[in-house]
Amino acid sequence: MQPGEAITISVKPFFSTAELNNQVPPGALVGILPVIRTQSGDYNPLGKLLRNNIVFAKGDYYRVLPGVELSFVIGSGSAVVGGYDFPIKPSRIRAGLRENTANQQVIINGNGACFLESPTYQKTSSEDLRALISTEPGESFLSDWTNYLEISSGGIEISFQSENKIREDYPDVIKGASANCNARTINIYLQRQSDNAIHKFGNINFLSQEIFSYIVNDWNNGVNATIPAVSSCSLFSPRKPIAREEIGDLASDSYRAAISYQYTGSQVTAISHASPPCIEEWYGDFTPASVEIGEVAIGYPAEVVNSGTSNNAIFDFRIPPGLIGASSDGGRFRGEYSEIQFYNEGDLVLYEGDLVALETNITPLVFTGLNPEGDGFKLIQFTTPIDTNFKISYIPSTYSKSCEVIVKLSDINPFNPDADIYSYSKYIGEYIQVSPIPQNTFIAIADAGNESLVLKIIGSVLYLIS
Repeated sequence: MQPGEAITISVKPFFSTAELNNQVPPGALVGILPVIRTQSGDYNPLGKLLRNNIVFAKGDYYRVLPGVELSFVIGSGSAVVGGYDFPIKPSRIRAGLRENTANQQVIINGNGACFLESPTYQKTSSEDLRALISTEPGESFLSDWTNYLEISSGGIEISFQSENKIREDYPDVIKGASANCNARTINIYLQRQSDNAIHKFGNINFLSQEIFSYIVNDWNNGVNATIPAVSSCSLFSPRKPIAREEIGDLASDSYRAAISYQYTGSQVTAISHASPPCIEEWYGDFTPASVEIGEVAIGYPAEVVNSGTSNNAIFDFRIPPGLIGASSDGGRFRGEYSEIQFYNEGDLVLYEGDLVALETNITPLVFTGLNPEGDGFKLIQFTTPIDTNFKISYIPSTYSKSCEVIVKLSDINPFNPDADIYSYSKYIGEYIQVSPIPQNTFIAIADAGNESLVLKIIGSVLYLIS
């Protein structure tokens, strides 16, 4: 109830004497005392779990739509506000909007009440803002033009019918919602083809939802005008009118017509449900969340994707492959490998593994440091030129530590003192960008421990995996 309103209550007893458990004798007077409660909503513990109040996914989401003149419609719905909710309420009409005023507040509470407040109103903890409504005057954007109509010393009849839904491009959740056009005045724009002159015939009254016709028979009854700028003033798109020749005094020429809505400040011209500041709409239900393991695939890079819904998480994994048919013992990999080259420096043996390619364009290589203690030293020679930039990524077997990676490029041998040396302290999964590698170039990699490495070439990326 609003301040100043009253309510009449009629109470009719409906029970049998047996239900009174013989505590009230026949013929006794029964008194009834109505009590007005300030809080009639039901306590909902969900309100204590949520960080904000919410509108439930019921009915029309309690959304606000324009009404006739200075009124608005609040659709059916339910919400939890201040820890209290209420049964779904039917659609209702509310009056009392102020003329020519922006951001008037539509307030709701946990009782299901809906009332209007000024733009400066400070809501209480038991209330929330459902929508902001504006009644500022202005002109809508222009409808589409009709085709040019050739007139021979006559007039033009302009016919159109207003929309019955909010325009599809309106920047709010009510876009496309069913609603009667609330404009009461239109402007007709007439353009003459011979000189492109435009005349505006303004402030023409019409009735919404009825087919409206207006005859322009005198060019001089209009005023010179330009096409109005695109405006966000109106919630409705003016439909393209229909033009046909009528009796009148227009000079012989070809004309086309378009219309716009004109608002005087006594109609709703803008509505916003944007959150914040308005209460949030909840589009799901409150089924307990679940977590499932979905697809697990081998590939690069490592990735976890949730392919489920907001209430049902399904995690799909992509995991980089390890060696197939290989095991580790004392720093040496065992498997079916063919020795292709041996370097004495650092007791290093270079193997090329006969591994199953897990992806297209992958060449697996294995590096093994034979010395049981001290720094491992890894070496590779490219016998063919590599024209693209390489990325070298070193991942140590101890996943919690960083490592020192030294990249040494030389076209003679890896121990040439004049070779370019790049030193980086890298963490797990980071990579080093190396310039294009010419033919017979050595790459020497040293890490902070005696660890075996697996090199994988994937396209132009060089992966070193412990």
